[in-house]
Amino acid sequence: MTIMNFPLPLWERVGRGENKFPQFLTFNFKFLIALKGKNMPGRRIERMNEFLREEVAMIIQRELMDPRIGFVTVLSSDITHDLKEAKVFVSVIGDEKQKKRSMKGLQRAAGFIQEHFAKVVEWRNIPKITFHLDETEEKASKVEFLLKKIKASGNQE
Repeated sequence: MTIMNFPLPLWERVGRGENKFPQFLTFNFKFLIALKGKNMPGRRIERMNEFLREEVAMIIQRELMDPRIGFVTVLSSDITHDLKEAKVFVSVIGDEKQKKRSMKGLQRAAGFIQEHFAKVVEWRNIPKITFHLDETEEKASKVEFLLKKIKASGNQE
C-alpha cells in the first residue's frame, strides 16, 4: 500500500511559512488594495459625504442660534472609510476676526450638530465632526487679481 502525498492547499502553505504567494497573485492583491485606498472612495462614501454636507448645512441654518456664527457656507465633507471621523469644510464671509469667531462657534457647536445629525440618520456609527476653514475661493481670487495686474503691467510697457 502506497501513501500518496498530496500538496497542501495554498492558504495552508502560506500560513505555515512553507510557501509564499505566487507573483501573479501578489500583484493582483496589491492592485485591489490600491483600488480600495483613500484616493478612490466608493459610491457609498460619496453619497454619505453629500448627505452629511446637506444635513450639517441645514442644522447650521435652522437649529443653531449662536450669535458668533456669521454667514457660513458648507462647501464639502470628507468622511473617513471607517466612518469614525468627518471633516466638514466651510467658507465664512467676513474679515479675519469674523472668521475666527465663526470657526470657534462651529467647533463649540460640533457636539450639538453631531447629536442632531444622529437623530436624522440611521447609521451604525455617527462620525465625529470637525470643522475646517476652506479659503480656496479667496486664494483663487487673489491669484486672479495678481494675474490681471501682471497682464495690465505687461500691456503698459
